[in-house]
Amino acid sequence: MKKNKLFILLTFFSLSLAVVFTACKKDKDDDSNNQTENLIAKSYFTIENSGYQNAAFPAESTSGNAPVIDAINGNTSILEGGSNPISINTTSSIKEVLIGVQGIQGYYTVPANLLKSTSDYQLVVLLFSQTLEKESFVIVFALRDNAGLVSTWETITVTRITAGTGTLQVSCSWDQPNDVDLHLVEPNTEEIYYGMEQSANGG
Repeated sequence: MKKNKLFILLTFFSLSLAVVFTACKKDKDDDSNNQTENLIAKSYFTIENSGYQNAAFPAESTSGNAPVIDAINGNTSILEGGSNPISINTTSSIKEVLIGVQGIQGYYTVPANLLKSTSDYQLVVLLFSQTLEKESFVIVFALRDNAGLVSTWETITVTRITAGTGTLQVSCSWDQPNDVDLHLVEPNTEEIYYGMEQSANGG
């Protein structure tokens, strides 16, 4: 009788350990699966209305029917915590835009119906992390159509620039040779701009 009780206790103890070990392993696996997503979101950028795939960036299709990116336009100088609207010119019918970081596992998918678009371009807005992982990195773009065909990859190399910080931070950047001026009017109507870089109250 004592042997039976001991056997039952040992069996129960072994099963308990197996359950705990399995649960811990699952938590560890879940953490490792989410690590890449967190790395892109925390150390590079996020994209509104996007999905995330923890997988290698899809290979380019060799079919002549694959969608085509005619051009990509976006700012190559970026600010931590800033945004960067990327215009992807295409006349192809697409299902989604694929966006990743070169050398980093994982990529975002943005459905075409959630993009600001016209008949010949798609607009994607990247929201950069407050703590960028690298000074410079390469963003990879591709288009995927309803048949699953993937366009040739196109890339933009972006470089972080430093801006002043304070209680309120207002930044402006652009990707054209035009001259753009940023003016900030304080509540007391004092204006800060290139001709007066600091207001009387120290702003």
